[in-house]
Amino acid sequence: MGLNYIVLAGEVLNTPEKKHTLDGLPVASFNISLITGSDENNSEVKTGSIKISAGKKLADKTVQDICTGDFVLVEGKLYTKTIENRLGQKQKYPYVQAYNIKVLKEKNNRSVIPDLNSGLVTETKKSDFDDEIPF
Repeated sequence: MGLNYIVLAGEVLNTPEKKHTLDGLPVASFNISLITGSDENNSEVKTGSIKISAGKKLADKTVQDICTGDFVLVEGKLYTKTIENRLGQKQKYPYVQAYNIKVLKEKNNRSVIPDLNSGLVTETKKSDFDDEIPF
């Protein structure tokens, strides 16, 4: 028995798209950018992207709450999908089946607080919080 658990943080590259399985279950998918490394002098950062897939209730919340440019934290399992390209060659593509997605920073810098029930974050207005810390 193996352990398959991954946590990734990255910027959402495209608006989440919702589709349905043959059984009628909703599935949302989007891509996030990742920093994959840097050169020896740390002068050039290498980036990549990975597909995130969310199902059922998380799919609905993802489509409602996540936008292009948001910075998100994704927890899930890592899988690979094998697809045959136009030349008949098989290629493997990694993707993450998410079971928790949290927005760490929204693109337009709105304040956010965690919604502990859904695993996602919901928008709040700046006036909902005092600027002073009460202690």
